Amino acid sequence: MARTLLNPTAMRTLSIPGVLLAALLTGPGLAAAQSNPLNLSATALMGNGETCNTSECVARGLSAAACDDPSSAGVTVTSPSAITNTNFVDLWVTTSSNDCSTTAARAPDTATCTNIGTVDLSDTRTFFVPLDQILEGASTACSSTTSSGTTVRIFALTTDNANETGDVGSNYGFVSLLVDPNGPTAVTVDQDTLQGDSAVQITWTALSETQTYYRIYRGGACGSSTGDGGTEERTLVSTTNVGASSATINPETMGLAVGESASVYVVAVDQAGNEGTASSAICVTRISVMGFCDVHTAEGGTCPDGCSAGGSPVGQAPLWGFLALGLVLRSRRRR
Repeated sequence: MARTLLNPTAMRTLSIPGVLLAALLTGPGLAAAQSNPLNLSATALMGNGETCNTSECVARGLSAAACDDPSSAGVTVTSPSAITNTNFVDLWVTTSSNDCSTTAARAPDTATCTNIGTVDLSDTRTFFVPLDQILEGASTACSSTTSSGTTVRIFALTTDNANETGDVGSNYGFVSLLVDPNGPTAVTVDQDTLQGDSAVQITWTALSETQTYYRIYRGGACGSSTGDGGTEERTLVSTTNVGASSATINPETMGLAVGESASVYVVAVDQAGNEGTASSAICVTRISVMGFCDVHTAEGGTCPDGCSAGGSPVGQAPLWGFLALGLVLRSRRRR
């Protein structure tokens, strides 16, 4: 008896800004010679009980979070027009560039594709394929150790037969899904200590992996094991754009008092939303930084109207004499 996959009529829709689950590509993104007669497309991804249907999210794929709960994750596939020649879609999966529309790819003796069930299309053009069903034909996708993940092809054959092994002609379509359970490598940072009051800049070597962005975390106290690697007690401080190699953070808004220090880590995030291993710790210390007027008034002087703190270090002598000298020299030039 044919197995019927779930139809996601009650899935909750969530518009997701740019950081959730991984990469789905439709058929045209695959081999140029591969046709997609039904013009199927992936229109939503589901993971962690939520569904995203923005083009940005659908362009990602499924991450480690989806692999952790495959029965609650998957992909929604849509046909642009009603399929009228049959009431069923027969689903096949492959993890290679094989074309599951050919009889050889589905024949028992030569099969390179795996049947994962059927979907009833009598009332809808949209069907949901759960990740745990996909893994029946792509068993290693969630255990792959490659940084680029595994590309899975899901073929839908319009046939009245379950587990169809005969010729289907042009009565098929497919989508391609990237399952990526692995995060990026650790980031190499350029500093191990930093000091500042309201702004300190962290720099690092950007990773070569495409669509990688970075998160800056505060961990525990400098030199302690608490928060080491930005794990249990880490707090998100900042998120960068894709391809960034620096970030400016504010020790004050991090919650540091003057003289207090904390470990800060840089973590790369790939397009699927997987976090990599944290960088080595950067010890960030908040110090008091005084401007010219702060120094001048501390020494008994008075700042004129419009003069403000400019970030000069404590201990500099007043510069009014230099300003006056500049005015004298300028006056002589005019003569």
